[in-house]
Amino acid sequence: MKIHVDRKKRINKLLKGFGIVLCIGVIYYLFVMITDIKVPCFFNLITGLYCPGCGISRMCISIINLDFKAAFSYNPLVFCLLPFFAFEGIYSGIEYVKTGSSYPGKIRKVIWMIVAIVVVVFGILRNINSFSILSP
Repeated sequence: MKIHVDRKKRINKLLKGFGIVLCIGVIYYLFVMITDIKVPCFFNLITGLYCPGCGISRMCISIINLDFKAAFSYNPLVFCLLPFFAFEGIYSGIEYVKTGSSYPGKIRKVIWMIVAIVVVVFGILRNINSFSILSP
């Protein structure tokens, strides 16, 4: 009986966290649509370079507006990684509900390390003139 209660608490905690993130995203989307004011990339403001995350806000807004071509152009890497992030989020959520922990095993750690390396390489390439197609 205790396991059932613990799982229910973990599901509620997970849903509350997801709800908070979703509400913040909706509020930000509405704020941008109404005011056309977006959060700038501080890395870009300070260095003049594009970070691997530059364009994510515009990408998300384009996805909401079902403009997938524009979404891809703002941040092709994150756009392509969205299914991976969705799968990882769902998998981690299920693991958390089942066990109380979503600590990744060895294989998931290796996958995340590969993703981190790809993100760093993408961040470097998008600032090289020959790869200007990657800039947001």
